[in-house]
Amino acid sequence: MLFAGNGNWGGEQIISKDYIDQTFTKVWQGIKSKSIAQDRGYALHWWISRHDDRSIIFNASGKFGQYIFMDRTSDIVFTLIIKCQPPQGSRQNWGALAYINGVASIDFRLTVAEFLESLELIEIGAQIKNPVTLDEGTSKEFFDNYSVIIDALVDISRPE
Repeated sequence: MLFAGNGNWGGEQIISKDYIDQTFTKVWQGIKSKSIAQDRGYALHWWISRHDDRSIIFNASGKFGQYIFMDRTSDIVFTLIIKCQPPQGSRQNWGALAYINGVASIDFRLTVAEFLESLELIEIGAQIKNPVTLDEGTSKEFFDNYSVIIDALVDISRPE
C-alpha cells in the first residue's frame, strides 16, 4: 500500500516519490519465462505485468507463490497469498552442488558451479531446484491463468 500511495502513508512521505517513480519505470523488457506465457519486463524488484495504453500493472513475487499486483493509476492492489509448508532443511535442492553449499562466498560457489558446468560435469539449470509447486497445485494454476488475472485487473481498472 505504501508503494501504491506513492510512498505516502497517513499524510507522511515515508519514501520519496522520485524513488517510487524510479521503481516503477520500465528498465528491462521482453523477459522470457518458462512458466508465464506473456511478454513481461522488470524494474527495481518489481515485474511489469502489463505496460500498454490501457494499463500499467506491476507485480512483486515472493517465495512459495506470494504475489502483489498493483495498478497505481487506478489505486488497485491485489494480493495472492498461499499457505505453504516449507520443506525441512535447505530451502533448495542443490543436487550435485550440495557439497559446496555453505562453503565460502556466493561468488566462490558460482565460480565453482560454472567451472563444473564448463567441464560438462553438471548442468546448473537441471541441478538446482527451488521448492515451488509448478507441476501441481496453486502455482501451476496461477501460472496457467496469469494472463487471465492480468486482463481481469485491467478490466476492473479500465472498464470500457
